[in-house]
Amino acid sequence: MKTQLLLVCLLFALLITSCENSSEPKFSDYEQMKSKHWQLISYKLESGEIVILEDMDDVLSKDFNLNFYQDSICYGTSGCNSYSANYLVYNDEISFSNLTSTEVYCKLTNEYMQSLGAATTWNYNNNILKIVSSSDILMTEMYFQEKVIEQIRYMEDAVFIDINTDGYNDFYIFQIDWFGERGDTTGKMILIHPEYDNRLSITPVELNKKIDNSISYYSLPHNLAVKYYNDGKYDDFWQGNFVSDLGLYLPIRYVFADDEYFGWIQISVDSQTGKVKIWDMALQNTPGKSINAGEKP
Repeated sequence: MKTQLLLVCLLFALLITSCENSSEPKFSDYEQMKSKHWQLISYKLESGEIVILEDMDDVLSKDFNLNFYQDSICYGTSGCNSYSANYLVYNDEISFSNLTSTEVYCKLTNEYMQSLGAATTWNYNNNILKIVSSSDILMTEMYFQEKVIEQIRYMEDAVFIDINTDGYNDFYIFQIDWFGERGDTTGKMILIHPEYDNRLSITPVELNKKIDNSISYYSLPHNLAVKYYNDGKYDDFWQGNFVSDLGLYLPIRYVFADDEYFGWIQISVDSQTGKVKIWDMALQNTPGKSINAGEKP
């Protein structure tokens, strides 16, 4: 039933797309594309057949995703591998270049990367991102939907992060009022707090930056953003290292059974609303082994 419903949704999206092919994607479509993490759900063969990824029992890893980091950089996972690339968008045209990837063998990885490398156009309709590639490869069209990160729980005034999905919160983000030495209101502050023996860095790192013991980690709450109180009112905008339209990488050190695991959380804070968004996260599988920002082990 789930597969049938997904297929109906895809066919509906295809119908809508065919009716709107005469119009180029709007700027708002491009902003939607950039602001989300995309999970591959299906692809179209040259014969016209649509293959649902969920139904492929012989695929070891079905985690094929695409994440737009900046106006020219993207990254993701292609099954068992991590990749990064440059991309260029002009109206409804899209192209990917300088694709680099880890080289673990995994079914569909090569075909997925070839399809990205041969991409020609894109379209965004009904929350489905479609990328069309040249017809001489396996995946002539790829369909993505927004990726849901299971380790995150959003509450009204806090965000809880269970990075290893064991049912316990490892980090949480919350907002507090900030008071001066005389007890007067100085502003508002958004903090991220590590639980148990976990640690976090205090500054973001760039995509692909190596995360290991060469980075300093702290057990105390860290300030993500502040909003100052001046002349009887709050400033219009939030300030801080993580105030950005794009997710920035926060290095973390996770402790389990006396073993240390390095990882990252991709975070941004909206400059106007102070809303916190968790874009993605990852944790190294091997104790003590480094991980690069944006890498999925």
